[in-house]
Amino acid sequence: MQQAIGTVYSSLLSILFGMMIVSFPVGAYVFFDSKGDITHEYPMTGVDAAYETIFESMPFEIGIGDVFVVFWSAFAILFIITTMGPRQGFIRTLLHILGRGIDTGSNRMITVLKWFGIIVFSTVVIDTVQGQFGIVIEPPDFGDERILFLETSMAPIIEEVGFRVLLIGVPLYCLFYRRSTVWSFLKSLWHPYGNLDVTDPRKVMVLIIGIGIMFGLAHVMFGQQWSTGKGTQAALGGVILGWVYYRHGLAAAIMLHWATNYFIISYMYFVAHAADVPLFDAATNPMITTLELIFVMSGAVSFVFLISSRLAQNRQGGSEHIHDTAGS
Repeated sequence: MQQAIGTVYSSLLSILFGMMIVSFPVGAYVFFDSKGDITHEYPMTGVDAAYETIFESMPFEIGIGDVFVVFWSAFAILFIITTMGPRQGFIRTLLHILGRGIDTGSNRMITVLKWFGIIVFSTVVIDTVQGQFGIVIEPPDFGDERILFLETSMAPIIEEVGFRVLLIGVPLYCLFYRRSTVWSFLKSLWHPYGNLDVTDPRKVMVLIIGIGIMFGLAHVMFGQQWSTGKGTQAALGGVILGWVYYRHGLAAAIMLHWATNYFIISYMYFVAHAADVPLFDAATNPMITTLELIFVMSGAVSFVFLISSRLAQNRQGGSEHIHDTAGS
């Protein structure tokens, strides 16, 4: 039974992995080819007041296309990093799951794909439940769609550094550091679990949940505000991102955030571009509906696999303990 679940699980992850690879050229194409009020040469100083102070002092003008390429390249590098390790490559880990039906957590990309599906599945559940009480999630007015795409693409790095590294990584280092050196500090920020001697996991979870709630509130209280219902979804996503950052490192957290932002919206932009319709009207397109169904199925199967895999590991550990006791 466990192996059968693992086969379905690994098949869905393979589909998502292939779609993520395709999203890189798809997103770049629609960003630079989309029609709108502005072009990719539009200066960053005109995007937002927060960016104006950063870019107005530059000796040369930086367009939104330049910034998009920098972030796009950073995500491509992180995508390769998460696919290759930390202990096993993506393909080898996937074959291990097919053979034994158990995920050892030895590949970051498997972790990203698993939790991405769970976030999408949980989001649909939350949206459905909130809808029964008349709570509807409405996006803010983002203005020009090309700028929306840019800001959506930038968010995974900016927000993960702000909410996860500064608000989770730094406090955890102060609580559990082994050596007070610059190198140990940087390593602990890159991967807290692997570089800190955590003696009280409860403090870690309290911090992760607290920052996750702050992350949810930030979506409805500051900047371009979503409707109140978005806070619940974002808070849950923030908790999951915090856990992934702590347990699997910054690269995995950024790519998980990237998956919920760039990966999804690149396909929406592609459909909107091809059908010549507004961005959010593309959400009802059959192609996007099919993709959402795949994401939700992946999340449901990932959730089942997560539980069944943990139970299987516990049973295996119990059997080994009985065997060792009988032999002693």
